[in-house]
Amino acid sequence: MTREQMGVATVSVDVNFDGPAGRDATVTRLLELLDRYAVPATWALPAPGKCTIAPRVLESGASHEIAILGDARWVGQTAGRGRFALELARRASEARDAGFTVRGLAVTGAQVPRDHYDLLVKHGISAVRQPRSVPGRRLRHLQPQSLRHGVMEIPPSAVVPESRRWLSRGAGRVAIVRAAAAAEVAHLVVDAARCATDDPRLRAVESALRDICRRCGDGTLRVATLDDLAEEATAAAPAVRARSILRAA
Repeated sequence: MTREQMGVATVSVDVNFDGPAGRDATVTRLLELLDRYAVPATWALPAPGKCTIAPRVLESGASHEIAILGDARWVGQTAGRGRFALELARRASEARDAGFTVRGLAVTGAQVPRDHYDLLVKHGISAVRQPRSVPGRRLRHLQPQSLRHGVMEIPPSAVVPESRRWLSRGAGRVAIVRAAAAAEVAHLVVDAARCATDDPRLRAVESALRDICRRCGDGTLRVATLDDLAEEATAAAPAVRARSILRAA
């Protein structure tokens, strides 16, 4: 099976705890699981440059990457373009000052207006994860697509863990099976805060990673981060021949 015939599994981990309780232990456990199954993930943090978790993630065995995690407080039509520009610039600058390369933005509870995508490019953001559903709009079976300014929009397929019965009938398992069968992208979002309160949910995440690992072994699936998908899309884009704007004499 060629690379083009393989499905793709993408995992992003949202680390957005209300306080420190359970955070470090959960992050440690998730890192252990991802490293065990050799699945690199995109770790979305509200303020990567100010978070002690980012260095731990980048120093682990798998080739993880860091992204900015945004929400409705500063993303979306309600927040406005000015607020979005200010908050994005601050977070991107803090990450650069800390020595991190950040090319992804993961959003929960809001949508980045597409006329704001120029601001993403300004700060080196090439991949954006919009939420699966927002008021008045439901996303189903959407695949990554290149939008304005070359930004790659990579919608989530499912949030895991959904329940203790994830393996039997969850949307996450459906997404993995579908991706492997149809050479599509299964983008699984791991909500770290939900894992902290229920150990069986961590086992559900492990089941997902085991399933991904098994399908990678049989050649029906490969793993890519958000940055990887954006770079692949850029490399695959057909070159546009330059045209003169001058009229022939």
